[in-house]
Amino acid sequence: MIALSEYIKRKGYTKIAHLYSTDTFGQYDHTNLEKLAPQYGYKLVVAESFAIDDTSFNAQFTRIRAAQPELIYSSASARAAILSFRQYKQLGMMMPLVVAGAAISKAFFDAIGGPAEADGLMMMTQRGSLGAGLGGESAKYYTELKDGLGRTPVFFNVYGFDVGLITAAAVEHSDGSRQGIRDALEKLKNLPAINGPVSYTPEDHTGQDSRSIALGRLENDKPVPVE
Repeated sequence: MIALSEYIKRKGYTKIAHLYSTDTFGQYDHTNLEKLAPQYGYKLVVAESFAIDDTSFNAQFTRIRAAQPELIYSSASARAAILSFRQYKQLGMMMPLVVAGAAISKAFFDAIGGPAEADGLMMMTQRGSLGAGLGGESAKYYTELKDGLGRTPVFFNVYGFDVGLITAAAVEHSDGSRQGIRDALEKLKNLPAINGPVSYTPEDHTGQDSRSIALGRLENDKPVPVE
């Protein structure tokens, strides 16, 4: 939600709509957007929830359209993502739609009539899924990985490459012992990697933050970076 909020600020949007599920994931997204909105200068002009087993989103989108937001963010995934996207299209909604990365899958494309139907749809995704398009260290390492494999990497190859970078840095700055490597890992700070800089502390082993997330736009079923 920080990465999404940064995009909203860059675009100068001030009126945002949120479509979210009543499960933990949707509630977490919504709580964070509410907290971030004042900091990034936008307002949630309409927030519409749904149950994960809902099959109609007509009422929610009717209210969203009436509020005239400049962008819609949907936390829906799986079947809800498919059904809500269909209704978004059927209602002729013109404002941009951003979805969670988990919404996009082969099942999603199959259910909506093929990848071409989703052209222009935006999603929050890991930097690594955008390949060399993001430039900088991410692009450098992605190209190195692609050349080494001799083919376009799949997303899990990208994660594997980053694990290699992290391991190599820890070994290089340790005495090679188990504890030494562990201690070196917890001292890593902004280590460049495909999915964004990696930092650890003794209290935080997450490794990455909002800098690992970027906004992509679908073109011919492939995500490309959004400025």
